[in-house]
Amino acid sequence: MALNQVQLPDESLKRAAMRRGTNWMATMQCREGGWAAFDLDNDQDWLNLIPYGDLKAMIDPNTADVTARVLEMLGECHLPMNRNQIERALAYLEQEQEADGSWFGRWGVNYIYGTSGALSALALSPQAHQDKIAAGAAWLASCQNADGVGANPATATAIALSRARGRARHPKQPGR
Repeated sequence: MALNQVQLPDESLKRAAMRRGTNWMATMQCREGGWAAFDLDNDQDWLNLIPYGDLKAMIDPNTADVTARVLEMLGECHLPMNRNQIERALAYLEQEQEADGSWFGRWGVNYIYGTSGALSALALSPQAHQDKIAAGAAWLASCQNADGVGANPATATAIALSRARGRARHPKQPGR
């Protein structure tokens, strides 16, 4: 998305580079429909049981926050991708929404990050995702401090986790 904001002397070269990047990104979509940060379908939780594997970070499962950024990039930059892949990603993103309306952000390590990313992606076609967007926005508003200032991400995560007690929504995530 940053490259899209830069004006280059030869815009056709920029668009060609962006298309190559999008083509590569399309090959990295995981079986479940989302995208991971570095790897394709690296979601075998048994790898976290290897003794030298610290922090249970041996896997790179697809996540809502990375998937949302890919979708946001496609829409914001007007980049094409196979419609079936986009539909699978949107279905994955919708499935990952928590009952309280939030989304987990593995790489931002909090729910505000995950929710803001998912809302940014879904906002590119708001009519199709009105209910999901409304639930996510309501969750964000519920985290807002009384003075109108946004909540501390750690506080918002604590709120979401306290609501989720007793549920195992993300067994593959470190520390959950």
